[in-house]
Amino acid sequence: MKERAPNDSAPRRRKHHHAALAYLSPVVKFVAFSCLLWGSGYGLAHYLRESPNYRIQHILVQGASILSPDAIVQASQVSKADNIFFLDPREIADRVQALPRVKTCAVTRIFPDVIALAIEERIAVATLVVNNRTYEIDASGVILDEVPAGAPYVGPLLALHPPISTVAPGEPVDRPELAEGLAVWEAYAKTRMASVTPVDELAVYDDNDIRMYCATLPFEIRWGRGDYDVQARRLDILWQELEGRLPCTEYLDLRFGRDLACK
Repeated sequence: MKERAPNDSAPRRRKHHHAALAYLSPVVKFVAFSCLLWGSGYGLAHYLRESPNYRIQHILVQGASILSPDAIVQASQVSKADNIFFLDPREIADRVQALPRVKTCAVTRIFPDVIALAIEERIAVATLVVNNRTYEIDASGVILDEVPAGAPYVGPLLALHPPISTVAPGEPVDRPELAEGLAVWEAYAKTRMASVTPVDELAVYDDNDIRMYCATLPFEIRWGRGDYDVQARRLDILWQELEGRLPCTEYLDLRFGRDLACK
């Protein structure tokens, strides 16, 4: 009978011990590496947050002609106490675009310490009458600023029927009559007649009843049915052919194609 070696079990125990170490070693390394990485990341974040090298030193404003740069910077809520790494360009843009006069705002971070604000302003094209008060509006019908009583205003006065009761700067006016009135004004403004016969008021009742009043004319001009560019061209041709001496005393109606009605 073969004798059993007294130390036969020892190698097996050592093998089991080494297998456990081999299993634990990658885990220990991973944990140690993770701790090192976390500590390095925390240290870097702390440095970036606290370092004066990344504090905002310059705020650049581009595209402002109506608004002052100071007003835009104030609306952005960015200051020299802010860290460039921890500013959200989207939030800054939203704050600036809350200004009624700002159509768009693009925010750029220029490392290490500059924020650039590039804005596009809304341009007033006409003035809306609301309860005996007047407000400048842009081409898309957004309310801009209230016009002080007696102050000059932009474009013609737009009066909607039925009238609007209240408006707020920065909000669009969701009325189809306003869009029609603005479209008529845009078409007329392209004509040669517009340069010598300014419009005082546009009264808009619906898309087929828009009445234009000019202080230099004894009659109203009636528009409708949507083809305003065509109507404006025909009006301009007639105006030039008659050298501005139209024989109307009550109205000139442009809504019947080539058959302009003059009374």
